[in-house]
Amino acid sequence: MLQRNKQYLQKVFNKCGDLLIREINIAGDPKYSAICIYISNMIPTEFIENIALKRLTYTPMHPIGDIKTYLMSLLGIAKDDVLDDMKKITSSIIEGELIILVSGINVAFTIDMKKPPARTVEQPVTESVIRGPREGFTESFGTNVCLIRKKIKSPHLKAELFKVGKQTQTNVAMVYMDNIANNKIVDEVRKRIRKIEIDSVIAASYIEEYIEDSPLSFFPTIFRTEKPDVAAGKILEGRIVLFVDNVPVVLSLPCIFGEFFMSPDDYYLRFYVATLSRWIRMLAFSMSMALPAAYVSLISYHQELLPTSLVISIIRGRAEIPFPPIFEAVFMLITYLVLQEADIKMPKTMGQSVSVVGGLVLGQAAINSGIVSAHMIIVVAFSAVSALAIPTPELQMPLAYIRFGLLVLGGLGGMVGLTCGLIAIIMHLLSLRSFGVPFLAPVGPLRPKELKDIFIRAPLWSLKKMPKTITWRDSTRRVGRPATNPITQEDKNNENSS
Repeated sequence: MLQRNKQYLQKVFNKCGDLLIREINIAGDPKYSAICIYISNMIPTEFIENIALKRLTYTPMHPIGDIKTYLMSLLGIAKDDVLDDMKKITSSIIEGELIILVSGINVAFTIDMKKPPARTVEQPVTESVIRGPREGFTESFGTNVCLIRKKIKSPHLKAELFKVGKQTQTNVAMVYMDNIANNKIVDEVRKRIRKIEIDSVIAASYIEEYIEDSPLSFFPTIFRTEKPDVAAGKILEGRIVLFVDNVPVVLSLPCIFGEFFMSPDDYYLRFYVATLSRWIRMLAFSMSMALPAAYVSLISYHQELLPTSLVISIIRGRAEIPFPPIFEAVFMLITYLVLQEADIKMPKTMGQSVSVVGGLVLGQAAINSGIVSAHMIIVVAFSAVSALAIPTPELQMPLAYIRFGLLVLGGLGGMVGLTCGLIAIIMHLLSLRSFGVPFLAPVGPLRPKELKDIFIRAPLWSLKKMPKTITWRDSTRRVGRPATNPITQEDKNNENSS
């Protein structure tokens, strides 16, 4: 039986040079021969030598029932770790667990000692903060869940596990607070994950595209983050967070539009500083989206709305430009996207050279050669820089498409076309849903009590209720600020006299 199982596994893992099979004798007795099967580098060698093999070979045999009971007691193996299905045994080997097969026993013992290569916990590059924790998620599935457990020490924190992907068998965890999250949303997320039929899951975006409500929309309806404190905050508000193995990014749902203007620093700085920062981000989003289209429509159809001195300056700057403003703007926007893509793909040592060549040499050369005007470069540059003020990359990416669409409408129809385009965007946002939650909530539909943490960041002691938009019920998360009295000179004198 033992040799037959060994031959079967060797056949399954044919041409797998990293599979190791070691033959041993339990307690040094040839009567109880066994084999240990594992994948090298998935389990540290010292774990194999000092924990498993040393115990199995050097520990004297004690009369504790049969050999099966003895091994379970010796190695601390639970009943769930005793396998009798070869498919489960094969899956355990692939996941990096140690498998022990013993002669005369028709089951396998599995020990989870895997410790694959992993990156240390570092601060995410895309979500840096001035204050607050510097921790970031890694590619280790267990580490990421532990980072949440470290922050939320509650038995109500649940982590349901799924296997997604026929070939990769990727671990996916659905983490939520069962006393806060809406049960209907939890059931819906669970149902959508179980319906996924895919051969591989390499990134969190694979799961996102299968479960989101509006996959064809430019606006993402699922929030992403790499920071454990942000994910913990989402969970404590009643949201569900999805962890995908080998990915440092987690998915938070349901999602509302206002979340994309929030930064982790908002809750680590004074509330009036955070409020001003949010206003600047919202203004930057509007300017980045509509500024090129507004400029083209004004200088093409509505010059009377501009100051006379500015109109004269624009006319002088465009005197030698052979192209109409709309083509000029399209050319500059495409040039910026090309430079941005080159800067992302280039090595860091060459990135600065690309920025200098693109920002200074090409810009100045374009002006001197009469291809574009200086005013257009200023408008496009300000529009591009404004997009960088948005803290979430997922909202920066759709701006390129929206910017081009509004530019065409503004260039062909003036302010009327631009206004129609903005109305269409608002109507589209109003139609979006994220797992049953309106995407523009709490603005549409209007919930005045929940606006305290959207357009402004009110003091934490004033945010007494959890967002009903997410939980669908009234729930209190904190009481108001307790009344305090200032320390007076009389109090100090009384303290000194006592």
